[in-house]
Formats: sequence, structure tokens, C-alpha cells
Amino acid sequence: MNSFDRIHDLHKILKDRRTAIPLEDILQQMECSRATFNRVKRHMTEFMGAPISYSRDLGGYYYQENADNGYELPGIWFNQQELQALLLVQSLAKGFGVLSGVLQPIEQRFTQLLTNNALDATTVANKVRFLGVATREVDNNIFMPLVEATLNSSNIVISYKARNSSGYTEREISPQRIINYRNNWYVDAWCHMRSSLRTFAMAFINEISPGNGTFTTLAEEDIDAYYQSSYGFVSGGEVDVTTIYFAPNIASIAAAEQWHPQQIGRFTQDSGYELSFPFNRDSPQELLKDIMQRGSQVEIIKPAYLREALSSMLKQTLARYA
Repeated sequence: MNSFDRIHDLHKILKDRRTAIPLEDILQQMECSRATFNRVKRHMTEFMGAPISYSRDLGGYYYQENADNGYELPGIWFNQQELQALLLVQSLAKGFGVLSGVLQPIEQRFTQLLTNNALDATTVANKVRFLGVATREVDNNIFMPLVEATLNSSNIVISYKARNSSGYTEREISPQRIINYRNNWYVDAWCHMRSSLRTFAMAFINEISPGNGTFTTLAEEDIDAYYQSSYGFVSGGEVDVTTIYFAPNIASIAAAEQWHPQQIGRFTQDSGYELSFPFNRDSPQELLKDIMQRGSQVEIIKPAYLREALSSMLKQTLARYA
């Protein structure tokens, strides 16, 4: 344990006590020698202004403070594990492709804290990688206003290009949630033009401005019920149930996966695995694509029309290589 954590530990020991604590108890809790304790105490009193006092009559060490003016470590204080965890979160956020500029000042402060305590600030950055596939870049000038509007429950007007659309349309929305799904950013919002919940891909928003309408607040359970009603990201529409068979060599992997919160699975007599869950009958493309990625190891048992749809997609794919 380094001096960074020793300071944090001694501060916590003294802060948590209402009475003086004997040196033997401090050494036991800190798991250190008397010499180490003296070095930590001297650093805290000389450089950090810690009001550590000793009283023979009271039988130990204590913080000489009062209820109105309690001592705290200067600035934002984290131990080594907490700092590394924060840097990890920051690395993940940067890996998502947003907030780099916003997080830079925070990164500089954390880096200085680590450097001051003999820790390598580049360790997390060098050892953590976030690798996205088919990700779409989102401009911070789009991302941050969306986050702010979501947190503040404010209406905004977006210029949005829907999938398979040739142009942009303006919509006033009440943003409910920010979502990262398969390495891409979305906002779940009440669309005032459609009078229903909609999911908007941030990469297809090119302008944002304040809205004038009244913000529509939806209950969390209603949002969950809407988006978890079927498999995949496209919700709404008619819901049906599919059953998928996984070959024995990937059965254990399939049993450990969650395709949907309401899924029901069972091992079959041939050591395969069957999984049943709801899906959006009106928009099964995402499900079909995920099944195709498993190749011959997966088979749609039912419904028949979903089997036929996958068969048609496979035939079209093979035709390109004929």
C-alpha cells in the first residue's frame, strides 16, 4: 500500500471516531509500523493542515475539530482504487466517441493526483481499449445538448433524417433517456409530431434548438414496458414469439446469454438448447441478422414465416456469390 492510501486510511480512522484512539489500534487498522504511521501523520499535519492531536489523558490520537468546522482532506480526495476506477470510466466514455473535450480538464486533474502519488497515469489509457464495430460518430454539439435536455426535462426541436428517408424533418421531442446500444448512441423520446414514443439515432440528427411546448414526462415502467416488449431495438408493432434451436457445441454458451428479459430456455435431449422469446413481427430484421451471424449452429423452429424469411435472406446472400 502506498502513502496515498495510508493518508486516506488514517483520515478515515480519525474522522470516524468521536473519541481519541490508541496508537496500537491505529497501527492495527492501518496494518503498518509505528515509523510508517509517523511519516503519514507528519505529512498530513505539515502539508495538508490536518489537526491531528495527541492526548495522554485521553489515551490516543484524535482530530482537534468541532461540529461546525470539521476537517476534510483538501480538494476532491480519492484513494488509488477509486481514482483508477474513475479513469477507467473516463476511458470507456472516450471510447464511445463522445465527451473527449468535456472530460479533458477532469482527466488532467486526475492525472496530476496520480502523478503526485507515484502512480502511472497512462496505465489505464494504455491497458484499456474500447473497440467498436460499425459505430457512427456523434458530434459533441449534438450529444451534449441532448444530454442536458434529457437531464433537465426540456423540450427540444431536432432536424432528423429517418432511415430510408431522403431528407430531414423537424420534430419537437421530450427526451426521456440516453441509450448506447451496440456501440451507437440514441435518444428515447416522446415525439410530439407522432404522439408516441420514438427512438432517434443521434448520428442522424444535424441540428438542435430549444422547444416551446410542454415537456411530456413518461413513467419509467411505461418506457420499460414499451421497449422490452420484444426482441431488439425496434419496439411497438405486433408481438409474436419465436423458438430458436442452438446446436450442442454452442448450447452452454446460448444458455448463458440473454436475448430478452422474458426468454424461456431449456436443454434438449440431443444436448442442444432451445430458447423462446417475444419479437417484433412487423420488424424482424435485427433478429434475423443476429441469427444469421450464428450460421449453421442455429435454427429457427417457429414461427414458419420467420423461417421462410431467413431462408429467403440466405438464398439472396448465396446468389451474390454464385
